[in-house]
Amino acid sequence: MPEVSVIIPTYNRPDVLKRCLGHIEKLTYETYEVIVVDASSNDESRNIVAEYNKVKYIKIDTSKRQQCRQRNIGIKKAKGEIITFLDDDSLVHSDWLDEIVKAYSFTDKVGGVGGRALRGEQISWDGKTSIGRIKNDGFLTEGFDGDPGKIIEVDHLIGCNMSYRRNVLEEINGWDEWFDVERAETDLAIRVKKAGYKILYNPKAVINHLAAP
Repeated sequence: MPEVSVIIPTYNRPDVLKRCLGHIEKLTYETYEVIVVDASSNDESRNIVAEYNKVKYIKIDTSKRQQCRQRNIGIKKAKGEIITFLDDDSLVHSDWLDEIVKAYSFTDKVGGVGGRALRGEQISWDGKTSIGRIKNDGFLTEGFDGDPGKIIEVDHLIGCNMSYRRNVLEEINGWDEWFDVERAETDLAIRVKKAGYKILYNPKAVINHLAAP
C-alpha cells in the first residue's frame, strides 16, 4: 500500500472543487493525502478546503491559472511515493486509486499510469484507434474514454487523470513551466519515456470529467 499524493490545481471554481473533494472522500484506498494548490483571485476555494480535514491547502499569488507551476509546487509538498494529478472538475470513482496503484505492480519500469475520463454516457473512442499514441507526424491519438479490456502501454496520458512515480518526476525535473495548459502533459510523458520508463493506461481507473468552463 504505497502512499499516494493527490495534487489538484484549482482556479476560481469552488463549486466543482467541492464536488471533486467529496468524491475523493469516498475512495476505498486508504494511504493517500490530498494537496490543493489554489491560484484563485478570492478565498472561496480556501473556505471549501477548510471543510475537509485531510486536505492540505496551498495558496499561490498569481493573476491567472498557472497549472504547471501549481503542479510543481504540489510535488514539492507531497509525501507520496506515487504522485497523482486531477483537475478540480474530476470526479473519481471509489476504486480509482486502487486501480492506479495496481498498474504500478507490473514492473519497476512503469513510470506513469493514467485512466479513463468519461464525459457523460456517450463514448467517443471507436474501438479501433490506438489509445494515447504519438504518431510519426507529431499528431496525437486520444481515446481516453475507451475501454480496451486490459491495461495497455501508451505514449501519453490525459491531464485530468494521470499519475507518476515521485522519483521519476524528480529525475526529469517535473513539469516544464514554459507551457500554459495545452500539451504540458504530452511533454511530460515524452520526457518520462525518454528516461526509459513505461507509461500505462488502466481503463478501470475511472473518473467523470465535468469539463467545467
